[in-house]
Amino acid sequence: MKITGVERAMHIYGNQNKVNKVEPKKTPESDQFKISEHAKDFQSVLRSLRDVPDVRRDKVEALKNQVAAGTYKVDAKKVADSMIRQANISRP
Repeated sequence: MKITGVERAMHIYGNQNKVNKVEPKKTPESDQFKISEHAKDFQSVLRSLRDVPDVRRDKVEALKNQVAAGTYKVDAKKVADSMIRQANISRP
């Protein structure tokens, strides 16, 4: 019996003992982001607006006092002009 190809098999098995050098993986750079100047300005304005109260309490108190005292007067012309402006209607 004749066995052929043994040299090739021995060559393959012989290569298993060799250690392949593996380069250490470089640590990937971390993700970064940059906020634009416009966004920083916007953020600053939002912070400022949070500090402003939604209701002008001094004006509300003054109006309450006028209504309670019966001295609050409504200017019908101003109300009508405001309604027209808000409705975008032209007035002659």
